Amino acid sequence: MAHLEKFTAADSGRMLEHYDRSKPSLGEHIEKSRTAQNYNLAHNLQPLPQKEFLQARLEKVAHANRKDLVAFCDVVLTLPQGEEAIEREFFKVSFDFFCERFGRENVISAYVHKDEVQPHMHFAFTPVIEDERGKRFCAKKVCERRQFQTLHIDLSNALVKHFGRDVGVLNGATVDGNRTIGQLKRVDEKYEAQSRFLEAADEQAFAVAKGTVEHKIKRKKVGFGKNRRKVVVLPEELYNDLARSALTNAPARAAASAAIRAMKQSEKDAASASKETQVSKKAQKIAEGAYRGLQRENAELKEENEELRSRIDACVEATKSLPPLTRAAWVKAYENAQERQNPQGRQM
Repeated sequence: MAHLEKFTAADSGRMLEHYDRSKPSLGEHIEKSRTAQNYNLAHNLQPLPQKEFLQARLEKVAHANRKDLVAFCDVVLTLPQGEEAIEREFFKVSFDFFCERFGRENVISAYVHKDEVQPHMHFAFTPVIEDERGKRFCAKKVCERRQFQTLHIDLSNALVKHFGRDVGVLNGATVDGNRTIGQLKRVDEKYEAQSRFLEAADEQAFAVAKGTVEHKIKRKKVGFGKNRRKVVVLPEELYNDLARSALTNAPARAAASAAIRAMKQSEKDAASASKETQVSKKAQKIAEGAYRGLQRENAELKEENEELRSRIDACVEATKSLPPLTRAAWVKAYENAQERQNPQGRQM
């Protein structure tokens, strides 16, 4: 799945350095030995350094002078599990789709990270539109909810058209890719440790058993035609030894089974607690995001309101050059309209 994040100019330093890995200290989740495998699909389209391009965009394109201005956005797309064979082609088709969707002239970079748990692409772009007011930054319209709700479906259709099959953008195959890096590393480490323990235990038990009874086992063929087969024949003495061994080791096996059950129950309890914490944090994050969104919308509405007021004042000023009777009629009509909207009217 893909998800969208918005950032201010103040966020550009840490995020752009994260994309191109120029940040001095990388997190522990980064496999530095694989960092050289990362690549930027937007290199030919936008060859300037990221910060230089973003600064030039902010200088040339109109925008509100606010600290909370959304200066750039990032669509993070994770490669579905099991599709490693088409990795580069998958990201290239997705990159072309995003370019058409958000405008090629707005692309900052499109770094594919292969040095983390699951390959994913950061498609960074400036939310610039062009309308009757000219070119301007407006994340509200570029990232409006209705438009973004169709993003996954449209992207999936583009990928199906290219590959001739569903590659799993919509069917949840990227669930692990959408987990945090810490969660994925803990899962990997836990199961790797369990696998090593079980493999070692199995090998040790088999070696002991094989060395103890190998010379006592007899093999022979029985049956006729299709029913003819090899069987293992155990001498009565060996059979009795194995039976006594099973009885002797029963407590150990019971203890091991109890330990495994306790470990599994502990994992379930930890997963449940982690899920509750994640849900709580997610709800808080959604609420904070909604609040910031309302703040931005309120600021944009104030800006539009000020612009409308300035246009009205300009119209009022223009009426001063009209003939007295014409201006009096216009003023009367304007006052009547104001009284309907505001009983106190507007002083001219």
